[in-house]
Amino acid sequence: QISAAGVTDSKFLALTNTGQTNVTGNGEVVNLTGAYWTETYDTGSDFVNGTFTAPETGKYIFNGGVSLSGVSSNHTWGKWTLVTSNRTFYGAIFHPNNTALLGNDWRQTTAWVVDMDASDTAYMSVQIYYTDTTVDVTTDMTYFSGALLA
Repeated sequence: QISAAGVTDSKFLALTNTGQTNVTGNGEVVNLTGAYWTETYDTGSDFVNGTFTAPETGKYIFNGGVSLSGVSSNHTWGKWTLVTSNRTFYGAIFHPNNTALLGNDWRQTTAWVVDMDASDTAYMSVQIYYTDTTVDVTTDMTYFSGALLA
């Protein structure tokens, strides 16, 4: 779709519909991609299974949230990122001993404004470090949205 200003009308909102259990804990990178995303809307059909593909070169705004369960003081640190074709943007870097956990849950939201070229991709990833204790990505606040600014 093309807007009145002649810009592609590209925007999406997707929520996870299934938790991902025992996914990270010893430094494994978990890309939040797969068929467990449910699209609320996707006006440009640019979002598929957790990955957004830019329909044109421009500035995009992305909003994301991640919810982890099973985080403990045995984990030494973690990070949540937006990975794009051009660079990686940090949503959060945290240390469980210095972070306000909700029981053993950790939740974070953020927004990024990103320059993308046509056909560049963007997706979120999570990594928790230094213990064999695994964590889960839960559905209660894990989401991904974005839109072409212009």
